[in-house]
Amino acid sequence: MRLDAPLARLGELRIEDVRRVLGDQIWKINHVDVCVLAPPGGVPAAQRVSLGRKKSGRGDHLAVLCPSCGRPKEILYADGHGGLSCSVCSKRRTREQREVRTTAWKLGGREEDRLLRLLQRDGLPSAGLDLARALAEEIVRGDRDRFDALRPRIAAALKFREVRAR
Repeated sequence: MRLDAPLARLGELRIEDVRRVLGDQIWKINHVDVCVLAPPGGVPAAQRVSLGRKKSGRGDHLAVLCPSCGRPKEILYADGHGGLSCSVCSKRRTREQREVRTTAWKLGGREEDRLLRLLQRDGLPSAGLDLARALAEEIVRGDRDRFDALRPRIAAALKFREVRAR
C-alpha cells in the first residue's frame, strides 16, 4: 500500500484517488475503509465502502458502490451528516445543470466553467495551458463585445439622466 495519499478533496471520494493510494492491491480487495472530509460546517464521513464493477465502453471498470442505492459510481459525496452517497441519491447537480437556463450561463458562464474545469486538472500539459489561455481570451473578447453593444444604451441613459436633472 502506498503512503503518498493524494490531496484530499473536500466532500468527495473518487475511485481514482482510491486507486492512487492502493495501487495494484485495489484488485485484491472488496471494500475499503475511508474518511471523507466534509465541506465547512458538515460532518466528515467515516465508513466502509464496497468496490464493484461498472460497465463502460468495451469492458468494465472498478468503481465504488453507493451505500444508498448500491450502484457503481466514480464519485461518492459526503452528505454533511456523516454518510456518503452518489450524485443521484444526494441530489447533486453540476454547475451546468443548475445554471443552463440563466442569463449568466448564456453570457459566458459555459466558457468560464470550461476554463475552471480545465485548470483544475492534475498535471496540465503545455497544450492544456495554451487552450486555457485561448479560452480566457475568448471570455474577455465576449465581455468586451457585450459592453460595446451596450454602449449606446448606456450613453442614452446617461443623457436622459442629465436632461431630467436640469
